[in-house]
Amino acid sequence: MFSRIQPAPLQGRSAARQGFTLVEVIVVIALMGIASAMVIPQMLTSGTLTTQAAGRTIIADLLYAQNDAVARQQTRRVVFDLDNDNYRITDAEGNTIAANWRVGASVSGDYIVDFRGDSRFRGVDLVAANFNDELYIEYNDMGEPSTDGYVEVRNHGLRYRINVGAMTGRVTIAQVADE
Repeated sequence: MFSRIQPAPLQGRSAARQGFTLVEVIVVIALMGIASAMVIPQMLTSGTLTTQAAGRTIIADLLYAQNDAVARQQTRRVVFDLDNDNYRITDAEGNTIAANWRVGASVSGDYIVDFRGDSRFRGVDLVAANFNDELYIEYNDMGEPSTDGYVEVRNHGLRYRINVGAMTGRVTIAQVADE
């Protein structure tokens, strides 16, 4: 009833060739490796990655301070020290809070992030912080920031600004022109 349609047999060299030879595959992989070795370093330098990591860490710590203020119903501050390229989280009296659980925590166990002493942030500088002409931002027991403001980090001419919004404490980050 049903007739089967048979494909026509292939003739010549193309009948035996159904894939790539090992030499062809190796040549293509080698060319891709050479091309990626030339292109990828130009796309992302280690300075870019460390600067972005520093920005993400500051964002995470700003949010941590805000959430800790709400959870403990106590004021928290994030205090920036531009001269020493570090910042810390403190209570209302200026006592640095403990954070023994943190990766890269200071020897004392205090909540201090030191860009000079932490290899993850090699070459990153804290270049600016301004929260209503202060070098700190304070979160009340409801998590509301004392003011809006920003922090800037720089590495190899790449500069990021971390903005904190008034009232809600919304944190954003954007690349800015290096001065």
